[in-house]
Amino acid sequence: MANILVVEDDEVFSRLLTMHLEDLGHTPLVALDLAQARTHLSEIMPDAVLLDQQLPDGYGMDLLREIKEEKDAPPVIMVTGVSDNALVIEAMKAGAYDFVRKPMDELELDTTLNNALHSHRLSRKVHAISKATDYEVDINQIVGKSPSITRLLKTIGSVAASRASVLITGESGTGKEVVARAIHHHSERSGLFLPVNCSAIVENLLESELFGHEKGSFTGADRRKPGKFELASDGTLFLDELGELPLNLQAKLLRVLQEGTYERVGGTETLHTSARIITATNRDLETMVKEGRFREDLYYRLNVVNISLPPL
Repeated sequence: MANILVVEDDEVFSRLLTMHLEDLGHTPLVALDLAQARTHLSEIMPDAVLLDQQLPDGYGMDLLREIKEEKDAPPVIMVTGVSDNALVIEAMKAGAYDFVRKPMDELELDTTLNNALHSHRLSRKVHAISKATDYEVDINQIVGKSPSITRLLKTIGSVAASRASVLITGESGTGKEVVARAIHHHSERSGLFLPVNCSAIVENLLESELFGHEKGSFTGADRRKPGKFELASDGTLFLDELGELPLNLQAKLLRVLQEGTYERVGGTETLHTSARIITATNRDLETMVKEGRFREDLYYRLNVVNISLPPL
């Protein structure tokens, strides 16, 4: 059915894995180290690669990056017992199709491999997510090795380099801002990460906080002030407690998402922003949409990628 390159230095594990692949009808090819793997890859490009991280002569991540540089590169599934949350993200950034931890469930591996082969046959393309910005964030603040945390790490790695709007949902205290910072850190964006808590600023000042204001536009506006959209250009603007955003500001936020333009409070000059928008809430926005308290068009604009955080 498919030629599968297994790069694994544990001979017992690799033998069991090849027997399982043969039972599925695949043709496995085993490499016990990076040198053997590179030799095999120079002779034939497999349909998929099962790749360990720690090998006698180096790291699987290095081979992953080499494979992804090839035209029509096969999907690579990292299969490793290394307990490192950052490795999950780095693998997804580098273009891994998926990440499976040891000891692994055979059904999980079978499903992942079948999906990878099917996706490769259909698109003949894979994602290659490149370098992070210099923004400091400790990914180990995301604690846990459960399947839900692993899925979260994979999602962060997969969406980091895109421009898609991300809506992070979950209970208070589950780490929504930590996830937002991780997405920014692992993206290609060169600008700042700027958080705004929509519930912590009174309504008449929140518009100025987001869009800035001109001198004399309201009492106390003694000078021009740039807003967060202006300051976060080429960076990421994180809007926390999104459900508290007033309806009039929802309309203005929608315009920014649609057109990338806005004006400062009291101003007439049209400004442009390239800031990426990541939002978060612990509210049920779908219910708020039905009740008329949140714009439906804005909800779908912000909810391009949804990340739901598990309870603590």
